[in-house]
Amino acid sequence: MQQLDVHVLYDTLILDQDIIRLHQPLPVTPAATEYWVKQFCLLVGFEPLNAEWGADRFQATLFNGQFYCLLCIEWLCDSIWLESSGGSDWDAAALWRCLRDKCKSQGAG
Repeated sequence: MQQLDVHVLYDTLILDQDIIRLHQPLPVTPAATEYWVKQFCLLVGFEPLNAEWGADRFQATLFNGQFYCLLCIEWLCDSIWLESSGGSDWDAAALWRCLRDKCKSQGAG
């Protein structure tokens, strides 16, 4: 699996109503998934708090000091996205801007 790059990540963060889609190739193995999640968290300053596996999905709660969110990877629908972790303070647009600003600070955009 290729290393996740801030330039590519910046270009693939799509705000879609109340979720953020990441138009990235899906990892093909559980080990590749865990590696991708580590790379993503390092690039954008999130800490994974927990992770859950299902038959065709992976979900992790992430926190960056300001935002809690769920990172969802689903192989059936071939998608990666961030969504609310259930808190009432969810603001997808603010998180999207935060992620893009973090990528910009590392030379993307």
